[in-house]
Amino acid sequence: MNGLAPEGTIRASLTLKGGKIAAVRVKPRPLPPLKALLKGKTPQDAVRLLPRLFSLCATAQTVAGQNALEMAQGQKVAPAQTALRLLLILAETVGEHVKHLLLDGPLAFDLAPDVPAVKQIRKHIGVLKDLTTDRQALAEWQESLRQL
Repeated sequence: MNGLAPEGTIRASLTLKGGKIAAVRVKPRPLPPLKALLKGKTPQDAVRLLPRLFSLCATAQTVAGQNALEMAQGQKVAPAQTALRLLLILAETVGEHVKHLLLDGPLAFDLAPDVPAVKQIRKHIGVLKDLTTDRQALAEWQESLRQL
């Protein structure tokens, strides 16, 4: 794989017996010591800290933390806010895949990565974080995405 090591790598191994899987071992990357890092913090500070602790899927981790905080406080979240959070997570996923496809992928074949394309797509995705649940603004963003 030419030295490619995606973030959050999980190591897995199988043991075969008679052509069938006899054992499976999965070793995820170690997690940061969340209990020690978050204990004593205000809930808001803890949620703000999450994206710094998880370089992979920082938005998804932040949304999960925000959802946990709101549930603990008995807060109701508007459906539009939930939908926007899902859109942010999906956009983060697309951004990560774009990075790997256009930067890491070509390197695996000794080709030049497409840095300008990654920058353009990630910049466009980043704009989503500034949008609200305004349907018109989201529709305009989506239309501009089609133009890329």
